[in-house]
Amino acid sequence: MRRIVVRNGLWTDLADRFVETMITAIKYLDQLESPLPHEVRPTESLHH
Repeated sequence: MRRIVVRNGLWTDLADRFVETMITAIKYLDQLESPLPHEVRPTESLHH
């Protein structure tokens, strides 16, 4: 379970699209037969 925090005033149609996108992504991930390969990240990163 993940928590999603949104700002006050989020439009319901935008929230509905977000939920639909999450459901689509979860269905895609559930149908995979093995984990996705790890993303190769550069060794250097921007530090603040």
